[in-house]
Amino acid sequence: MQAKPIEVIMRIDFSASNGTEIIAHAEKVSELVRCKDCKHRPTDNCGQDLEFPDDVCPCQVGDNWYSWMPDDNWFCASGKRKEVKK
Repeated sequence: MQAKPIEVIMRIDFSASNGTEIIAHAEKVSELVRCKDCKHRPTDNCGQDLEFPDDVCPCQVGDNWYSWMPDDNWFCASGKRKEVKK
């Protein structure tokens, strides 16, 4: 079975290069979750107001007129993957 690739957010606290090679010390901070897979993603009611499941999504603004629907591949630091029901 082939491993499924994942995207992660990394913190790099040291790097060096000699022109042909790069050496870096990196640490995984969190998994990168695209908006299409995020549990905080709003739903669009046929062009009416967006409905947000909670107050975590950064696309939600106090006045819903200014809130916006992110693209599927957009991501933010608040992203959490939806739980898959088995």
